[in-house]
Amino acid sequence: MAPIFKCALAAFVPAVALFASGVFGQVSTSTVATEQGDVTGSVFPGGWREFRNIPFAEPPVGNLRWKAPKYPPSKYTNGSRAGTSDVGYMCCPQAPTATGIDLCTGGVKEDCLVLHVYTPASAVKPDAKLPVWVHGGALVTGNAARWNGSYIVNNFDVVLVKINYRVNVYGFFGGMDLLEDAGKDGLNFGFQDQVAALKWVKANVASFGGDPSQVTVFGESAGSISIGWLALMPQAKDLFHQIIMESGGPGALDGQKPDSDFSVNGQYKNALKAFNITDPNLTAAQRMAALRNVSDADMSKWAITGIYPGMPTVDGVTITTNSWQQLKDGKIHSNIRAVIIGDNENEGTVFTGAYGTNFTVMNTFLNGTSSPNVLPPDTTIGGEMWPEDWRQRVLDLYFEGRKGDRNKEFDAAGEIVGDYIFYSSDRYFAESAFKSGKKVYKYRFNVNTTGVNLTDAAGNYRGVTHGSEQQFVFLLPTLSDTDKRTSLAMTTRWTNFAIYGDPNHGINASATDAAWPVYELPERRIQHFGPNGTTTEMKEADLKTYSGYRKTGNELFQEYYLHSLDVTRPPISPNGRCGAGQGGYRCPNYGQCCSIYGWCGNGTEFCGSSCNQEYSFTSFSCA
Repeated sequence: MAPIFKCALAAFVPAVALFASGVFGQVSTSTVATEQGDVTGSVFPGGWREFRNIPFAEPPVGNLRWKAPKYPPSKYTNGSRAGTSDVGYMCCPQAPTATGIDLCTGGVKEDCLVLHVYTPASAVKPDAKLPVWVHGGALVTGNAARWNGSYIVNNFDVVLVKINYRVNVYGFFGGMDLLEDAGKDGLNFGFQDQVAALKWVKANVASFGGDPSQVTVFGESAGSISIGWLALMPQAKDLFHQIIMESGGPGALDGQKPDSDFSVNGQYKNALKAFNITDPNLTAAQRMAALRNVSDADMSKWAITGIYPGMPTVDGVTITTNSWQQLKDGKIHSNIRAVIIGDNENEGTVFTGAYGTNFTVMNTFLNGTSSPNVLPPDTTIGGEMWPEDWRQRVLDLYFEGRKGDRNKEFDAAGEIVGDYIFYSSDRYFAESAFKSGKKVYKYRFNVNTTGVNLTDAAGNYRGVTHGSEQQFVFLLPTLSDTDKRTSLAMTTRWTNFAIYGDPNHGINASATDAAWPVYELPERRIQHFGPNGTTTEMKEADLKTYSGYRKTGNELFQEYYLHSLDVTRPPISPNGRCGAGQGGYRCPNYGQCCSIYGWCGNGTEFCGSSCNQEYSFTSFSCA
């Protein structure tokens, strides 16, 4: 996936008012036994409970930095752990300007692998169903403190768990040295944190009244993308049973090759330079040790100033190949029974809005000559170059009849971004899930709310942007009465799905509150969440996103992604390096060791000789 998530990270999650549990006022405490010891939480008016900062793995510090999470965590000191409202939320390192960072009163530090549990009033049914929330933030920012869970547990018979996971350079650092260092445990530490949290849930949530055999994982943006990856990761199988994906399939942040100097390996090399770890005689182990000695503060500062992108890596362990190939091969876990997946009406404008009417900058964005950009010079999918004629086809398609009208050009840029990142990947995941025998429910959210959506220079709203639906799922208190009806319609369906596997359970369908159709091919019927709390059934083809030139555009993006799968690039295994004295790198196709190894621009590899350097993707010299 292109590195568009480098841009406008502060806008990735809408800047809205945030509410922490503590504002409700604790009235008493409650203690629950877990495998690691007792956890004491807060009881709030109405009886709902919150248990904060429960560790689900050992702190990933020191030698555990850039290692798979160590699960289970140690027993609690003195046999108990305080998780009451006077204990501040702990968060993982990220930019000090990140949305929701003000809630992290328990510290922003590497020791952050904790989760928060919300339960209804004390009379919890033994088999209460269990939604687990995975936060968004482009895999670069975000935390589990944001979005208060009280509305959900006060009104629906579920136990809610929200999890932290490593983000930014701590969670998604990649490259060849890291691949060797990780060995059989693999990379993608942030995803592995999510797996560890789900293991903790499976082992302990029954003590809180939850049913570990009925776990629904839901998330937005990078949280949704994460869930898409978890649905494919071997390590996550059987840890959850249903999924809700809000705005993002795994293809939105697809797996990068660990040798990619354009993305993960290039960022690793940048880190070595930044911290002056440049001695050519150092081994991979010595370079990694030197990086682990860099302080949390200095590492975070480098990641922030460098706008480090959170990018998954194809490591041969947690991610075996890119998501499009896995979905094409029907690799979604067999134990997943049902899926809700959808997106918002104007996903792309949350990114292009940062450019406003500065069309000098916008043009470089569109031409792929800036960072971030819409159509980058290297796709990083399959490692081949974007064909120039294909790029031009996309630009001609979206800008036909719009050139010269800046508002229309702005709209076109937003449509390209939305289709390229979200709609095409969401749709392909839904198709694959349907073909794999899952019950699929697809939606479109289209409620324009003041205070969340971006505006142009004239103050005109630019639509229902990426992240707009979150305030409805968690019922932001500042919503209007009309919007609260929409919130109730959404959350009722989300929790019906978690409890019964059917979002329509107990809903009396009407003209303004339609039953949610199952998404099937070729009909592709979806649920449309509109203004005034209305829900209607419609065909996907009736949406602007999948009609006319945008239907063609989505098909172009899907065509390109799937075309890139035909480029033969053998997977790189964690033990791919040659042994001492054997010289350089082992080529997966050839088996011999050689001094130079890499990929040519057309996807073919070279070993022991080089391509035309204009098209050389990457190369490795002998250690």
